[in-house]
Amino acid sequence: MKKTIILLLTVVAIISCAREPGFRITGTIDGAGNETVVLQKRIAGGYEVIDSAALDNGAFTMEGVVEYPQLVNLAVKGKRGGLNFYIENSDITIRGHADSLYMGSVSGSATQAEFDSFRAMFDETNASMSEIFDRYRTARMEGNEELASELEKELNTLDERQNELRREFIDNHPSSYVTPAIINEMAYYLDAGELEGLLGKLDTSLNKVQSVITMKERLVQLKAVAIGQKAPDFTLNDVDGNPVSLYSKLGGDTKLLLLDFWAGWCGP
Repeated sequence: MKKTIILLLTVVAIISCAREPGFRITGTIDGAGNETVVLQKRIAGGYEVIDSAALDNGAFTMEGVVEYPQLVNLAVKGKRGGLNFYIENSDITIRGHADSLYMGSVSGSATQAEFDSFRAMFDETNASMSEIFDRYRTARMEGNEELASELEKELNTLDERQNELRREFIDNHPSSYVTPAIINEMAYYLDAGELEGLLGKLDTSLNKVQSVITMKERLVQLKAVAIGQKAPDFTLNDVDGNPVSLYSKLGGDTKLLLLDFWAGWCGP
């Protein structure tokens, strides 16, 4: 009998160890009744729903599995906005109010805690920038261009300091799942060399992260159109609807070709 009990306990332990890890979200949303909450992640062109649950007097539970820690959004269906947080395979607790869910609290996610620490690094500079920007706006309204110019320099200095803080975090956290999001935030202001340098600092465990994959694809595009590279050919319709390729305008008597790009909602 004793051997049977030991054997059963061993089997249970093996099954428990073999069980795939997953997340369990337990939430309470004040000010909500029996609406539906939606867990979603941002994709190109919108959001992709991961899960949803009906609220029971403001309470809900969700369970599932994510491949790696990633940024998601929890929203009450029919209400704008929502709470952005890092989900991972752990027990996560969420509390918030239906009318201000974006200010809700998240506990149980180590990646979210790391992200909260990252954001706290900017508390001092954000406060300074807010105060200086108010003075800058007042100076501009009053026509005091000299003061406005000085305040603008102070804002630029603080902005540079914030970029230094981002780079310090990247250097010190090469395997953090928060780091790709920081680089992605900076990516559109970086040239090919700068972006490649930052991506090269990432641990290889982050290669599966979608934002890393997307940035590497963007890096290939940036290198293709870098200064000194031959411009890739493309075809677009002219104002009369006729297709015109870039290369059709090159050669012959053309010594200089000027391309003017502008937003579709603005005139050239």
